[in-house]
Amino acid sequence: MVGFTNWDSLEPKEHTGNQDSCVTVNSSSGFWSSTGCSSKRGRVCEEVKVALCEDGWIPSSHSQTCVMVFGQPAHWTVARKTCREHGGELVMILNKDTNRFLADQIMSLEDGVWIGFNDRLTEGSFKWLDYVEDYEFTIWADHEPAIAEDKDCVFLHKTITGNETTGYAWSVENCTKKLGFICESFPGCHLEKNGMICPKTCSAHCKGKENSCNRRTGVCSFGCEIGFHGDTCETGKTVIPNLRGQP
Repeated sequence: MVGFTNWDSLEPKEHTGNQDSCVTVNSSSGFWSSTGCSSKRGRVCEEVKVALCEDGWIPSSHSQTCVMVFGQPAHWTVARKTCREHGGELVMILNKDTNRFLADQIMSLEDGVWIGFNDRLTEGSFKWLDYVEDYEFTIWADHEPAIAEDKDCVFLHKTITGNETTGYAWSVENCTKKLGFICESFPGCHLEKNGMICPKTCSAHCKGKENSCNRRTGVCSFGCEIGFHGDTCETGKTVIPNLRGQP
C-alpha cells in the first residue's frame, strides 16, 4: 500500500489499451501527473545503499542482507545446517521485491529452492526461523499452503502456465525432499541489526528460549521476563528506595 501521494488536480489520468503509464513531477509545484512512459523527460535518481558482502555472497538491496545460492540438492535440515556453517541462515522473504530478486538468482534451478518458512513447530502455523508471526507478506502458489503432517517446509519455485514460466511462488513439501537452497547473512551490525555474525544478541530478559528475538531488529519474540518491558526487554522496573524516616 502506498502511504503518500501528491497528485495534481484531475490526476492520475486513466490510460486505456496497453499503454504503460509513468509519473512525472512538476519542478515548480511539486505535484504529480501521469503520462505515457514513451515520452522523453528528465529524471531524478536515488542512490540505493547496497550491502557490502563477503566473497561468494550476493548483495540484496531489497533486504539489506547478503544471499548465497546453493544448487546442490539437500534436505531442508541439511540446508539449514550448511547456511549456519557459513555464518547465515535459510533466507527470509519479507516483500515481493526480495522474492523477485531471489527468483532472478535461481532461474537455472528447475525444482526450486528451500527457504526458511516452515510449520515444523505447529502444524498449519507457518513461521520464519526467528519464530515471529507478524510478517504480512506471503506469495503462495495455487492451492497452497498444503497442510499435511508429512509436509512442513517451504520452497520457492517457478509457476508455469502452459509451457511458460509466469512467476515464482511458494509451496510446502516434505522436509526430506532434496532441493537447492538460499542462505542469508548480514553484512554488518549497523542500523541495530542482530544476527549470527553480529556481536549484538538478544536481551537476556527475552521470554522463551535463548536467542528468542527477531534476528533483524532484536525485538523479543515472546515478550519479556517478569520485571522487564520494552520491545527488547532491556528496561527493568524502577526501584523506589524507602525514604521513610528520612528528613
